[in-house]
Amino acid sequence: MFTVRMVKTPEQMRNMVEGWIKITGNKYQDTTAKMQEKNPNIQWQFLFGQSMYITKIKSRDDRIFIHSALGFAENMTNGIQKLGEQGTIELINGINEIIALSGLTCKWIYKDKLFLGIEVKSYVDEEELNRPTVFKTIDNISTIADVIIKKIAVRINPIGVKTTDVGKASDKQMYT
Repeated sequence: MFTVRMVKTPEQMRNMVEGWIKITGNKYQDTTAKMQEKNPNIQWQFLFGQSMYITKIKSRDDRIFIHSALGFAENMTNGIQKLGEQGTIELINGINEIIALSGLTCKWIYKDKLFLGIEVKSYVDEEELNRPTVFKTIDNISTIADVIIKKIAVRINPIGVKTTDVGKASDKQMYT
């Protein structure tokens, strides 16, 4: 027996995603017009927060893309460069491994042999397009972005990184 499934139109997908974003009360912006000037293949796009993009590409009616571009501060770029070729390769491979194990993908942003940032990305298929899946994907990307920044900071300046104060938290039981 065949099951007939109603496929969501790009406009329905847009309305759903925008509605979920509005519920959070967080800042967002419709960047569709601006991005279509750069890439006419973009159907619609929202900037959620400061760096999280939710994008629908015209050529992919089956999914939306969620991505965040992390630009590195000048001290991070310089610190990565000071690691030397082998140190930089080890750092990048370690970060790539973390990203892959999290079910995400990435694209490194570099120019003139300087690593300027990284774009961390994923997607949600139209069949799985629901509020929990979208926000789980956003949370996953955000968490990994934080891990990347901390991993780079530890690698380029291990002495300058301090552990967090867990004194107050350690007095409490986790499951009470």
